[in-house]
Amino acid sequence: SSEAYSYMGIALILGAASYTPKGYDLTGLGQAVSWLDKAKALPHDYLQAGLIEAYLRGGFDQFEKAHSILDKLPDCLEVKMLRHTLLTQELKRTEAEGLFAELTMMVQPEQQQDLNLSMAWFYLKLNDLTRGLELLGQNLENNSQDPWVNHTLSMFYFQQGDLKKAKWHNDKTLKSVRFPGALALQRELRNVKTFFLKRLLFRTGLSLLIITVGLKIMAL
Repeated sequence: SSEAYSYMGIALILGAASYTPKGYDLTGLGQAVSWLDKAKALPHDYLQAGLIEAYLRGGFDQFEKAHSILDKLPDCLEVKMLRHTLLTQELKRTEAEGLFAELTMMVQPEQQQDLNLSMAWFYLKLNDLTRGLELLGQNLENNSQDPWVNHTLSMFYFQQGDLKKAKWHNDKTLKSVRFPGALALQRELRNVKTFFLKRLLFRTGLSLLIITVGLKIMAL
């Protein structure tokens, strides 16, 4: 039913928005599960419901259950795409890169951007920032306003220590969508700025103290 589709859409959005710099927010995932349960209580698309449930299971780190759900679904492109996402979450590099190469030969340009984004998060976890930025650069060429691409870029630059670029992409993200992950990074950036400001003031104060003491000694 159309109502079930609406509920599944809300569940998917809440699940995606629950990702933060420290992993998935379990409260947000729990809310997503509640909406999915509402959808499953109505006549619904079993493939889509299964995909969303497997995705949410991955958010809870229940990977064995997630793969088990996918095994029961038709071996279609959507299932392969989600299985790839799960492999990246599990940090299974060989399997993830192998399936990525296979899917690249099968997908449309819009789906390739989703794949690139998934692999970028994967490389972020592995601290392979160079490869991840290459993939994000391809997506940025196609849509520089995409909030998910800009959020991912802000995470990369934050991990790289380039706070200026991290803030620029974080600001751009929040102009489009204010979701928990981007807001959490905004707080992290403010905390880092406050830390460096305090350290600068401390060093400045220490330098002034040394100069003052030196002048007093010279005056003796």
